Amino acid sequence: MDTPQATLSALWKNAVCLVLTLRKLGIKRTVHQDVLAVETDRAMVKVTKALLACPEYEAITKLDAQIRKKLSSYTLPSSLRPGIYLVPNALLEEVDELILNFKEKRESLIDYFVQVYPQRREEAQLKLADLYNPADYPDVDTVKAGFLFECQYLTFDIPGTLSALSERLLMRETENVSKKVRQMLEEAKTTLREAMAELVDHLMERLTPNANGKAKTFRASTVTNLMDFLNRFDARNLSRDLDLQKLVDQAKGLLSGMEPARIRTDESVATVVRGGMRAIKSQLDALLVEKPSRVYALEDE
Repeated sequence: MDTPQATLSALWKNAVCLVLTLRKLGIKRTVHQDVLAVETDRAMVKVTKALLACPEYEAITKLDAQIRKKLSSYTLPSSLRPGIYLVPNALLEEVDELILNFKEKRESLIDYFVQVYPQRREEAQLKLADLYNPADYPDVDTVKAGFLFECQYLTFDIPGTLSALSERLLMRETENVSKKVRQMLEEAKTTLREAMAELVDHLMERLTPNANGKAKTFRASTVTNLMDFLNRFDARNLSRDLDLQKLVDQAKGLLSGMEPARIRTDESVATVVRGGMRAIKSQLDALLVEKPSRVYALEDE
């Protein structure tokens, strides 16, 4: 069994942590419960109002969701807290380019939202009528300051000065951090297994005719998304999952030289791919049966 220090080294020589913090102005407020027109225990009900009906704000929300989804294709969960991702060193430059492009787009959307904010506030006054409260609407400068983007890359290790202060504390903290790293690696393994299973299932489902024998709609992304996963797997396989590596190699061999259009239009090719994916799926299902328990983040009181 690896020593705690070896466990730490196995991770941090191959990956860093990306800490991504995204915040935006809140546009919902609690409404006084006097507006309720029914008899009810008011302690059981919370009524809120939207301050703005604003597609410009929704565009920012949508972009934030898109970058998180995109990052999930390059990174792995850290199990530390939401917003912290494990980034394989081999994908660091690609991830950083994604982040920089996202930051530029987000700033542009925020500037546009701030520009139309006074107009949307006036529209809200008409729509909310008696529920409109001017105090809910800060000035433009405060609105812009309500958006935050922060990004930094970190690694975690035991402080070197700790060994000089207390050997006992050093051993304890090394074991604690090593335990956390083992949890992270197990979750990374599970994440990759589940991701491949989802992509394989989707490909098989699209290649399987309807009950009436009619072919289903087949988009190129059904294949390209799986190929993207396979091509990034070596970099993301921080847990050195040899069982999944074998299935990735099988899938690569099966899809090598296969264009999505050919799979879609040539039934004989589709049959070969479907059969090969069925064999891979059965092995994936077996791997998922033995997956470890998920690590869940609990809220502090």
